[in-house]
Amino acid sequence: MNTLILYILLSVNFHLIDSSSTFDPNILLVGPPTIDWPEDFMICVMDTSQLADLIDPDNLLYPYDRPVVTGPCTLGLNYGTAWEDTAYDFNLCTKIFREWTVIDWCNYNPPKPGGVYHHTQIIKVIIKNAPIKPCD
Repeated sequence: MNTLILYILLSVNFHLIDSSSTFDPNILLVGPPTIDWPEDFMICVMDTSQLADLIDPDNLLYPYDRPVVTGPCTLGLNYGTAWEDTAYDFNLCTKIFREWTVIDWCNYNPPKPGGVYHHTQIIKVIIKNAPIKPCD
């Protein structure tokens, strides 16, 4: 079951014209973004000397590179993305857990919760300079 939460902001503009004021409400709907997270993948290498460059999101293609974020944020602000890699070595294979963080600057307002989203992308690295073993 999916739940959609909408946040409603009331913006009021007053215009002074000949000592009279007019009330012009603008309602902005700012809800959570839609995030298309990068897919998990496996890469085979002869050695790991160039691995950092091979798996850098700037060198990968969609759908493995970066989160694609769309949403109703209309305040001229953007969605920020960042990642951090943690590698676990298993002799002939390595698993990299890439923790993605997306910040929705329209809804991020600490200390209140909300506006920050997380996802873990798993990158399996097989080192092919020895007999292949499953990397599960």
